[in-house]
Amino acid sequence: MRLAVVCPTTELWQKRIGDICLRLLNAHNLNAVYIDQVAAAPPRLCLDKAHGHPLGGEHWWTEGYWEMLRSIRGAMPEGRMLTTECNSEPFVQWFDGCLTWHWQHDGQVPAFAAIYGGAIQMFGRACGSGAAKDVALQMKAGQQLVFGEQIGWIDPDVVNQKKNAEFLRQVVCLRWRLRRYFCAGEMARPPQLGSEIPKVRADWPWTGEWWVSTNTDMRLANTRWSRVKSVEQIR
Repeated sequence: MRLAVVCPTTELWQKRIGDICLRLLNAHNLNAVYIDQVAAAPPRLCLDKAHGHPLGGEHWWTEGYWEMLRSIRGAMPEGRMLTTECNSEPFVQWFDGCLTWHWQHDGQVPAFAAIYGGAIQMFGRACGSGAAKDVALQMKAGQQLVFGEQIGWIDPDVVNQKKNAEFLRQVVCLRWRLRRYFCAGEMARPPQLGSEIPKVRADWPWTGEWWVSTNTDMRLANTRWSRVKSVEQIR
């Protein structure tokens, strides 16, 4: 199957995507629609004079998507969501969630989450392959927790993997208990500890071998959350 990238400024494309989204949200009563690639794929050069934008590449690419998404959001039912693949700053105002499956890098910090965590939800990591996939899955889930992401994008068969299932249950239950922090709190710098936290290292397959190290203590790794006044707010 061959796929073509369509210029997002065209009326045909904007109407087609809008019609699909609104049909899913209205006729099929879905809570959310995932629009693939918008925040993931780079802009392409467009030399079609009939589109009415400057030829080549410019800000018209993102503005074309803005126009399309503004129209969809203006017509969609209240309380519904739009999500997309990956995270990209120009689209934060138009989406409710980002599939952060590509956050796969060694030494990464939650800079995007620290800035936009109160404006957009982040969810999902690429999981499930490689010789050390069990260790990698636990590393990713722990990092998701402290980065403020929703835990997941995991094969449902994980419930039959005793160690992984037990670990994930702890992470998910802890995130549920602390959900108010991730909704209304502000991400601050990590605490300064008096001793070193041991690290774990595993292959997070991406393009070939992809070695990543994280702290072993998911509760203290990388970040903390502040500005929630009382324990009552997170219950």
